[in-house]
Amino acid sequence: MTATTTTTITAMTRRTYGGPEVLQVEELPAPVPGAGELLLAVEAAAVNPADRYFMLGVPTLVRTRTGFGEPKSPTFGIDVAGVVLALGPDVTGFAVGDRVVGASAGGYAEQATVRASHAAVIPEGVATSDAAMLPVAGSTALQGLVHGEVGPGTRVLVNGASGGVGHLAVQLAVAMGAEVTGVCSTRNVDFVRSLGATDVVDYTTTDYADLGRTWDVLFDNHGNHAPSVNRGVLAKDGRWVVVNGPMTSTTWGPMKYVIAALGSSLFASQKAVQFTAQEDTATLTTLLEYMAAGSLTPHIERRFPLADLASAMEHLATNRTRGKLLIEVG
Repeated sequence: MTATTTTTITAMTRRTYGGPEVLQVEELPAPVPGAGELLLAVEAAAVNPADRYFMLGVPTLVRTRTGFGEPKSPTFGIDVAGVVLALGPDVTGFAVGDRVVGASAGGYAEQATVRASHAAVIPEGVATSDAAMLPVAGSTALQGLVHGEVGPGTRVLVNGASGGVGHLAVQLAVAMGAEVTGVCSTRNVDFVRSLGATDVVDYTTTDYADLGRTWDVLFDNHGNHAPSVNRGVLAKDGRWVVVNGPMTSTTWGPMKYVIAALGSSLFASQKAVQFTAQEDTATLTTLLEYMAAGSLTPHIERRFPLADLASAMEHLATNRTRGKLLIEVG
């Protein structure tokens, strides 16, 4: 491991669960990379719904990862990008000084560790801040489309096409050769069309279920239709990729909806698919290749300094974010 001279770092922490009011700036000991880990000087981080749940401790299911009574670790934040400061034992394929994007457990800080198996080197021509938007949202979008068997000529309906995952899914589906219809609000119609969507449905005036059309894949970021309704908009052998659902329970979150979706397809020709995205090196490398080729560009709606993470969390809670929110660290 290569030593650094920094002994303390500034980090945003939460010592208890709650809203943005529990966040505070702290000076903490600098992290040390363990076996298979990289230490990054964080330049940029993203804000994801998962990070907000880790702050709130809701649904209770997330506490199986973060700690039940109080957070096991005060730091949090998944998506990070920056420069490698040090390598832990058994790390190959990376070098000190590399620009890297990866998934962390403490990304809202000046330094953070990431597992090498959950990181990738950022190629020339790709901005560090753009790369930081990829791990959670990008992996979810890409792996969801793969589960949906999207390819040339596939007709894809993206429900929630302007959000963090959705706006990336639209671009990736187009890059895969699909014909994409995006669903969004009035103010985002032009934005979604600019991403490459052939058709855009304004849900404030039109319900996609009332169009009398069918698609091969429904990439569903919202879960705001009954399973029977969603099966009705799919082709005979269509696939419903269930990315998210309504928070019907403070204990289980959207699991009731997910289970209903999966159950509804047991004896139907249209199949519901649910998955847990993996922010692994192979996925991140593929996403970065799409970015380097100009086929994928994360949209950053707003940028916040690290110390203003609370404002970013408040903005995320409005469910009105177009694309992603960036935390500027380094």
